[in-house]
Amino acid sequence: MIRLPRVWWCLCVMTSTLCVSICASAPVPTTTAASAKSTAEETGETEQRDKLQQAQQLIANGQAIDAIALIDQVLAYYAARYPEGKTRWYVARTPEETLYYMAEAAIAAKHQPGQNEASAVMVAWADAYFLKGYAYNELARPADAKLALQRAVQLSPENATYLIELAEANKLERNWDECYRLYAEAEAAAEFSPPEQQLHDRLQAKRGQAFVFVEKGKLDQAQALLEQCLKLDSNDTRAKKELDYIAELRKRRS
Repeated sequence: MIRLPRVWWCLCVMTSTLCVSICASAPVPTTTAASAKSTAEETGETEQRDKLQQAQQLIANGQAIDAIALIDQVLAYYAARYPEGKTRWYVARTPEETLYYMAEAAIAAKHQPGQNEASAVMVAWADAYFLKGYAYNELARPADAKLALQRAVQLSPENATYLIELAEANKLERNWDECYRLYAEAEAAAEFSPPEQQLHDRLQAKRGQAFVFVEKGKLDQAQALLEQCLKLDSNDTRAKKELDYIAELRKRRS
């Protein structure tokens, strides 16, 4: 898929002709008809979210295997509800994120005629894949974690949380180039994060990039990123600890 510059999506809000083009190229996102959901649909979604909360508690209790079994039930529900093949599904958190995905899909369809239709939904589908990946990371099974997290990112390409967790899986395998790429993607995607989470996601993504630089011996680049973190949040204790660690590494090398 052709990835749009992230600043582009806001132009869609202001340019009605472009928005009409997008809407003509892709069906109206399911999220715009949320008020028309049947009681059964709402009940089903509530049940899936409840199961994911239970799974999250199981992981916290050190029962990741049991959590994965429960998550698989949730994934089976969504697989039946949103079948593969006819529609390219996205999972969005906000109307702005939905618009961005629909714009990407419209541009891709223009450049590649015959592409499947696209639709965005606001459900816990991608969260289920994310939580499954997180559980596998907790079990130190990065290969399995990556499979689940890649699916989460496929559903929600601009979700910084998913990108960061996928970077963590690559970190466990010491895939530094891919790890850095994902952290950088997460930093850019943070603009789509909920307002109260944007700073957290940016800082975590920057620290992740700095970690990769340290592992590659590029201490100057790592230090620059960590100093950026402190400019964003002077109380970022993790960045301070990493800077102390870099200072110690320099002493050892001198």
